[in-house]
Amino acid sequence: MRTVTSLDGIWRFVVDQNPKYHLDPVTCPLPFNARTDVCRRHWKDVIVPGCWQKYEERLDIYEGVCWYHRTFTLDALQPGETAAVRFGAVNYACRVFVNGVEIGGHETGYTPFALDCTEVLREGENQISVCVDNRDAVTVWPHVVGYFNYGGIHRSVTLIRTGMGDMEDVRWDTAWQDGVGMLSVSGRIRGGKSRLKLSCGGAETEISADENGEFAASLSVQGAKPWSPETPVLYDARLVAENGDTRENRCGFKSVCVENGEVFLNGAPYRLHGVCHLSDNPDSGMTMTQENILRDLRLMKGCGVNAIRCHYPMDEKFYDACDEMGFLVWIEPNIYCYHPRTEDRNTLFADEKAKRLALQMVEELVIPARDHVCVSIYGIGNECNTANPEAPAFFRAIADTLRRDGGNRLISYAALYGTVDGVFDLVDIVGINSYWGWYDKLDMAPDQDGWKAEAVQGDREPIDLTPFHGMMQDVLKKIGGKKALLLTEFGADAVPGYFSRSREMWSEEYQADLIEEIITTAKQYPQIMGTFVFAFEDYRDPSKDFNGYWNEWNLKGLVDYGRRPKKSYEAVKRCYQK
Repeated sequence: MRTVTSLDGIWRFVVDQNPKYHLDPVTCPLPFNARTDVCRRHWKDVIVPGCWQKYEERLDIYEGVCWYHRTFTLDALQPGETAAVRFGAVNYACRVFVNGVEIGGHETGYTPFALDCTEVLREGENQISVCVDNRDAVTVWPHVVGYFNYGGIHRSVTLIRTGMGDMEDVRWDTAWQDGVGMLSVSGRIRGGKSRLKLSCGGAETEISADENGEFAASLSVQGAKPWSPETPVLYDARLVAENGDTRENRCGFKSVCVENGEVFLNGAPYRLHGVCHLSDNPDSGMTMTQENILRDLRLMKGCGVNAIRCHYPMDEKFYDACDEMGFLVWIEPNIYCYHPRTEDRNTLFADEKAKRLALQMVEELVIPARDHVCVSIYGIGNECNTANPEAPAFFRAIADTLRRDGGNRLISYAALYGTVDGVFDLVDIVGINSYWGWYDKLDMAPDQDGWKAEAVQGDREPIDLTPFHGMMQDVLKKIGGKKALLLTEFGADAVPGYFSRSREMWSEEYQADLIEEIITTAKQYPQIMGTFVFAFEDYRDPSKDFNGYWNEWNLKGLVDYGRRPKKSYEAVKRCYQK
C-alpha cells in the first residue's frame, strides 16, 4: 500500500563558504559517507521547509552553497516496493545523497521533483544529505531575478513508498457544460491489469487498467454546480484501486475560453479583477506557510480581487486555498526579461541546455497545478525579446507542452508595452505590462534624495495617460478582435507612510490615484477583459537602483511588507467592488 511520510521538521544545516573543497566524495569527510560518528557540532538545527536567509542574521543576503542533513527510520521495503524522495521545491540547484550515495539532483527552483532511492535505503536508520546552490552564476532561468533570490529547501519533503497494485502518475481534469460536470482521470497501476472505482458527487463508475497498468476514464456528474470565484463549489472525488490504494481530490467544475476577444467563464463573459503576487514574507521569505497564505488571500478578497497572477509556480497549499476561497490563478515558468538583441544568434532560446531546462520546468509546473480548478491561465513567458528569430520556436515548444499536458486552461504571454512579435499566434490572451505614469516620469537624472519628479502643476502632481492610449491603439491594430487582452502589470512605487496632499511622486496618494485612473481608463477598451495591479505586496528586489527610495525594495505593493494596506488598497477596492 502506498505510504507518504513527511520529512519536514528539524534538519541539520551548515554554510559551505567554498564548495570547491567539499564536492569530492573521496576527500570530503561529510556528509557523503554518512558516517554516524561525523562531528556536526557547528551545524545548526533549522526548519525545513525554509529559506536560509531567515535562519540567522548573517545569512540575510547570502547567495552560495549550503548543506542540509537529517536521519529518518524506515521499515524494510517489501518485495516489489519502490521508494522515492519528493521535494516540493529547492532553490536553485541541488544534489541529493541517501546513505552516502548520490541518488540524483535537480535544477530550477520552484517546481516539484522526485528521486528514486529504492536501492540505497535500508531497514532502520537512514541518512539524507542535500547540497543546495543558489548562486546567480549557476542560474539559467530566470535569466534575471527581479525579486529576492532566496535559497534553500523551501517547500515540503516527503518519502513516498509505492507497492505492487498501487497507483502512479494519477492525473485529474475537470470541465463543465450545461449543468454537467465532467471528471477525467488517468494513471498507471504498478503490476499491470487491475480494476478501480471512481466516484464523485453521487456518481460512480468502474475502471479497467490494461496489461501495462494504464487506465483512463471519465465520469459525468449530473446537476453539478459550476465553480467560480463568486461560488467556489467543490466536490469530493475518490479513486480506489483493487488493493485499497486511494487517491482523493477536492475538484471543481468550470469552463473557461476566449471567443471573439472576450474571456468566458461558465458560458458568460467574465472580467478579471487581479493582482500580481510574488509571496515574500518577513518571517519566512518565499516559504509559504498556511497562515501566510490565508492572510494574503483574505486581504486580496477584501479588496475585490478575483484573479491572481503568480510570477512563478506556487506551493500546492496555495492552490488548495485558492480552490476553496475562489480565485482564478495565472502561473508561469521563470522565463523573464531575457533580451538578446534581435540580430543575435546562439541565444538561450537556441541553447540546448536552456531549452531542456525550460521544458522541464513547464512539465513540472503542471504536475500539481493540473489537479486544481483555480489554475486557469498558463503564461509562457514575460517581457522577453520575442522578435529574435530564435524565440518563436522556443516559446512554441512551451505552449505545445502546456496545451498537451496542462488540461483545460488558457495560454497567455505578458508582453512589455504589448510587443508580442513572434508569439502572437501561440496564445489565447495577450498580456500587456506597461508602467505609463511611472517609469516614463522617472526617466531623468537623480538628485541626492533620489529621483526628482517633474514640477507640480497647480496643487497636485499630474497624471498623463496619453502614452497609454497610443500604446493601446498600436496593440489593437496588431491583434484585431481575435485575442483577449489583459493589463498584466501596471502601477507605481509608494514609500509606506509617505503621504502628500500635493500627490508627489513616491507618495501613497500618487500610487493610489494612478492605479485607480488606469483601471478606470481600461474600461474604455472592451477588449481589455481584466487588470492585474503590480503588485499585491512590497517585496525585496535587489535589481532596483540605489536611490533615496527603493533601497533594494520594490514598493509597488497595495500593502507594505508587513501587510499594512496602503491608500492604493482602498483605491483598488473602490474599483473592483463597483
